[in-house]
Amino acid sequence: WNGDVSVLRYFVDPTDAEVFRFTRAAINNSKSLLDTISGERRNFACAGILFDEFAKTITYVNDPKKSQDNVQYPAETLHLHGGDCDDFSVAYAALLSSIGISVAFVDVVPPDHPDSSHIYMLFDSGISADRSGAISGNPKRIVVRKNEHGDETVWIPVEPTAITHGFAEAWNTGANEYYQDVELHLGFAKGWVKVVDLQIMQ
Repeated sequence: WNGDVSVLRYFVDPTDAEVFRFTRAAINNSKSLLDTISGERRNFACAGILFDEFAKTITYVNDPKKSQDNVQYPAETLHLHGGDCDDFSVAYAALLSSIGISVAFVDVVPPDHPDSSHIYMLFDSGISADRSGAISGNPKRIVVRKNEHGDETVWIPVEPTAITHGFAEAWNTGANEYYQDVELHLGFAKGWVKVVDLQIMQ
């Protein structure tokens, strides 16, 4: 992989049989819990369940030092039970996409430290912006942006490298990163933060 975040779409395959088996098993095993959750929070709940089930099987492993990064396909990550930041992002994006949840990658290349470039994620909760309180009363923990239909919805930032700490911590870390990168340090305005929508690109 050459580092171009838009190329990651070629690795995300939500129709892969291994991905399909994983997501269906995770959702079916949590059916009793999901039956208690209101419709508008269902995407959010499913995303948390998939993350935590994924976390149970995974270990963070850095790529060997080389000229280009190696990106695993989701089925490889599920089979190998390990990977790095981009592997986890690709795999989790595929898991979410396989159940109809829209995903975007956040590409961060700090101008003063390009070697610290990083990718994390956003997913669409499906909740309209005016109902953001159904997810969180803290605006720093969510991102309001347009979905593929042009409607403003609540998106959740997730840091996949926090996988061993569970969904709540991955959300907390992702939200803090997004707030720091975009709001405080003006990464969008200065051009060193990009958000690339996976669903739009497919």
